[in-house]
Amino acid sequence: MSILSKDKDILEFIDNKRLSIKQLDIVRGYKLCCKTVKNALILSYKENKDIEYSIICSDIIFNIYWTLLFHSYNLKLTMFLCDRAIILYNEYITMLKTAINDNLLDDKKLNIKITDVKLFIYNKTVGPIILDYKNNKRQSKKLSQLCIGKNVCYQLKKVIQYTFKKFYNVNYNSQKDLESINFVDKPTFDIIVDTMISYYVTRMYKLHINLGEKLVLEFIYDIFLENDAFFKEKNTAFYINQFKLRLDIAYRLLEKVKDIDKVTDLLRQNHILFETTDDDAEDLEKLYSVKSVLYQNFYKDMMNKCMSIVSS
Repeated sequence: MSILSKDKDILEFIDNKRLSIKQLDIVRGYKLCCKTVKNALILSYKENKDIEYSIICSDIIFNIYWTLLFHSYNLKLTMFLCDRAIILYNEYITMLKTAINDNLLDDKKLNIKITDVKLFIYNKTVGPIILDYKNNKRQSKKLSQLCIGKNVCYQLKKVIQYTFKKFYNVNYNSQKDLESINFVDKPTFDIIVDTMISYYVTRMYKLHINLGEKLVLEFIYDIFLENDAFFKEKNTAFYINQFKLRLDIAYRLLEKVKDIDKVTDLLRQNHILFETTDDDAEDLEKLYSVKSVLYQNFYKDMMNKCMSIVSS
């Protein structure tokens, strides 16, 4: 990494790795973006034990990821420089915190200036890149798909960050706390986010390309961002499955009525469908961790029930 010390070196390195957009696996790109955000959160927290610094790190990495991908269409290059950015970020924060703790900075400079941190990281990764937005207006079909994918990943980033705040704000050190999350496997943040990526990316993308971005946002705010119970209760799996269920129902309806406005109105009118009982929550949590025919049938039955009521 030491060879990439000057703007000219960085830009030359990136430009030598540029590919054609035809070589880009877009779906893999969406998933890798979300996993990179997850890694930024975990690695930053491991290094600094600070939730807010971790969120800032993930925001920086998200911006770097998409700047590089739009410029180079090279996933390996993008991942490499994102990994480099995470390391640089953690080293920079650690250095500043050490200087503060050792009284190497005077009283007027005790606060870490996040703007300076961001500028440093961007300069060491994507600073020299200038995206040609004028050409982007004449988008190919694949480039348009990439733009939609970025919007999907931005929304999912918010959900991942919000879940991260919940996970690391709760004491999960005792076995009792571990069991309360209702996971069969170890309830790591890795497992939670990997499941989200598997469940959500394709479903969200399908709704986005059919003008359903606002509807997806409504789901996100209703289930995660504006749901007081999300932090108060530990049934994380229930909310993860609720979001999946709503995305599925919305897309199934869209296939049937071919009008996103009608779908949105139907779901708003029948919002009570998603106000589940404790028994429903228990079954959904089992579905999250147990891949059995029984719980797959439960999910299908719930889908059919919702579809029949909403479509009537």
